[in-house]
Amino acid sequence: MIVLLIMSWLRFFSYFLVISMISKLTITMFNMLRETVSFMTILICYLVLMTTIFATLFRDVESEDAENYKSLVTTFRELIDYFLANYKTKDMKNYNTSHSVLYMSHVIISNIFLMNYLIAILTTVYEIMIKNGDFYAIEYQYQFITKYLKALEENNGYEIFVLIPPPLNILSGMFVIFAPSKESMKKFSRYFKNIYFWIENIFLIIGFLFYMIMHDPFILFKTAYQITKIDGKLNKITYLMAWLSFGFFFLLYVNIVDTCMLMNILCLDNSVLFD
Repeated sequence: MIVLLIMSWLRFFSYFLVISMISKLTITMFNMLRETVSFMTILICYLVLMTTIFATLFRDVESEDAENYKSLVTTFRELIDYFLANYKTKDMKNYNTSHSVLYMSHVIISNIFLMNYLIAILTTVYEIMIKNGDFYAIEYQYQFITKYLKALEENNGYEIFVLIPPPLNILSGMFVIFAPSKESMKKFSRYFKNIYFWIENIFLIIGFLFYMIMHDPFILFKTAYQITKIDGKLNKITYLMAWLSFGFFFLLYVNIVDTCMLMNILCLDNSVLFD
């Protein structure tokens, strides 16, 4: 389940790569992560080596400062703190000299050499992406479109596994049981796409209706002001009383009619009308 969630959200973040404003920065970040995989492998191997050395030499020291060297896990975490230059002087009894030499060597190798090596890798990637990032962004947009174009052209039900975006694509997992049957897959995927379509657009409909209702007080008072300019006191009072009494309900009716019209537009493919 955790792997499924991670893959779903990674797919969600991949949509950033087709947004022109942030695609270049997103591709730069992904390239940095990819280029640092080999470095991370070297770093982990080095930390594992140093962990065994520190744990072997200092696990039996009778000192409170040596408690973190009692196990490999806590030793590994301690060395990561050294790597991040988060360290302090420790009282290691008779092992003070050897401990000082080892952790200074570790800090020099990890914090100075390896850390700057990592910065150099990231700087190189950034400089390359500054020059070629726009081209890579356009290239990925093309790949993204061609990848989903075939699924958009299909109508056999299996496109449901590709077209539904995360995190809602988790719901499409239920269609795995229908995958062996093409007829069942096509039938149930059509129902699911309709349900998903309305789940997606219900917020648009509610927002549209709320937006229309927000304008009603302004329209109500503006129309009342225009009525006050009508000639004749009797007509003015009659129309004004009628508008103030029934104007809000009329505007509400107009809002509902406009909302139904929006729903009709959304239903054009299904020929479903909401009159």
